Amino acid sequence: MKNSSKYLVILFVLIGQFSFSQEDVKKHPVLTDKFVFVGGIFFPQKTLQFSLNGKLIGDNIDVGKSFDINNYQITMDLGFQWRFAKKWKLVADYYSINNVYNASLDEPLEWGGYKFDAALEFGAKIGVLRSVVGRTLSRGQKHEFGVGLGIHGMLIELYLEGEASLIDDDDDGITSDFQTVSTNATAPLPNIALWYYWTPNSRWALTADLDWMYIAFGNYRGGLWDATGGVQFQVVKFFGVGVNYRYFEIDLEVDQGGDIGDWRGGAKVTFSGPLVMVNFNF
Repeated sequence: MKNSSKYLVILFVLIGQFSFSQEDVKKHPVLTDKFVFVGGIFFPQKTLQFSLNGKLIGDNIDVGKSFDINNYQITMDLGFQWRFAKKWKLVADYYSINNVYNASLDEPLEWGGYKFDAALEFGAKIGVLRSVVGRTLSRGQKHEFGVGLGIHGMLIELYLEGEASLIDDDDDGITSDFQTVSTNATAPLPNIALWYYWTPNSRWALTADLDWMYIAFGNYRGGLWDATGGVQFQVVKFFGVGVNYRYFEIDLEVDQGGDIGDWRGGAKVTFSGPLVMVNFNF
C-alpha cells in the first residue's frame, strides 16, 4: 500500500510537471512576431511563350520554338510581413527574371514595321510583385490558417534586335541597319490568397501559401497560380533559415493601345523550383 501511494504521488508530480511545461511552451515566431524580413535565392526552371500580334507588331513570335532558351536561372527573392493588428497582416514579396536569347531563323521575322533576318537577339524581363492583405481565421498553439485578397503586379518588357529592313506600304524591304524594337505591358492582377502554418515546436515550422485568380476585364484576360510550400528552422529568437518550393504560372492575353501601352498578344510563363531563404523577425 505504501509503495502504491508512493508511485501515485510520483505519477501526479510528473503529470503536473508535464502540464506546466506544456503551458510554458513558446509559439514559433512565424505565428507571433510583428515584423518578418525575408531574403532568398530562387532557382527556377522556366518556360516562356509570348505571342506578339496586332496592327502594331505583325506576325506572332513563339519564343519557345524560335529561340535557344536557357530554362534554368538564379534570381533574388525579397519578402516582408507585417502583423498590423491582432488578426490582420500585410505580406509582400518581389523577384524578377532577366533573359537574353539568340536565334538564327530559317525565315524573316516581322515586328514593329521591320523585317528581321537570320541572327537575332531577343530579351525579356519579367518582374513579379506580390502583395496580400489577409485575416487569420483560425489560430492555436501550433497552427494558423488565414485568407486574404492580393494583387500580383506583373511587368513584362520584350525587345528584339538585329539586322533589319524597313517595311513600306507595298511590303517591300528597304535596306536598313541594325535595329532594336521593344514593347512592354504592366498588368495588376487581383487574386485570392490562402495560407496555413503548422509548428510542431518553437523551432520548426511547415508553411504553405496559395494564390489564385482568373481575370477577364478591359485589356486583360487570363489566369494565375502562385503556390509555395516549405520548412523553416528558427536558429535563434530573431533569425531563421528555410527551404521552400515555389510554383508560379500565368496565362495572360493583353490588348493594349493608346496611352496605356503598345502590346497586343499573350504570355504564358511558368517558374518552378526551390527557394533557399533567411529571415529576420521581431
